[in-house]
Amino acid sequence: MEIEEYINEFHERIPIYRNSLLKLRGGWKNDQPGLINLFGPLISRTYLIWLLDYLKQYTTDTSQLENDFLELDKYYMDYKEKNRDAYFLKIYSDFTTLVEGYHPDGVLVGGYTFETVIFKRTYIGMFSKELEGVFDTSKFMDTVEKLDIELKEKIKDAVKLKTYSPQDRPYAPREYWWLHLEDVYGSPEEIID
Repeated sequence: MEIEEYINEFHERIPIYRNSLLKLRGGWKNDQPGLINLFGPLISRTYLIWLLDYLKQYTTDTSQLENDFLELDKYYMDYKEKNRDAYFLKIYSDFTTLVEGYHPDGVLVGGYTFETVIFKRTYIGMFSKELEGVFDTSKFMDTVEKLDIELKEKIKDAVKLKTYSPQDRPYAPREYWWLHLEDVYGSPEEIID
């Protein structure tokens, strides 16, 4: 993928982030913080940060991209600070639900199910990172790491069964190894041929 494509992806993700933030603008419904969905803003924000970090390595001037991001991110950070306790309780609740629903078996089915497992694992990583220093997630992450060993084996099987459907994001940090599968196994087209 050319750098221009990542710049385009950044521009496509900005309105997604904006729309997810607009949903927060209504505030906590009836002062019940658990009713707000924080998936959209947190995930959109994380992808934009990854893209910016990646583009800074290959593009001389990312100042306009950074300005576009920071203009929106100010609202998110203000919201997070004003609702700190409720915010982190909701993130923690969503995190534990993600971990409880993380099962590597889906990668053997292929297509959408393969992708769902990869997305879920990505969200676990994002939410865990957001909770660092606020909640101890080590017990949950120990479970996730054990399941990751199983996931690696099942991905190898998925490659053999041709149910492999990677959702690679070259701009993702390397610790998100499941978003760099083509580096290890090649693209699905290369495997089929």
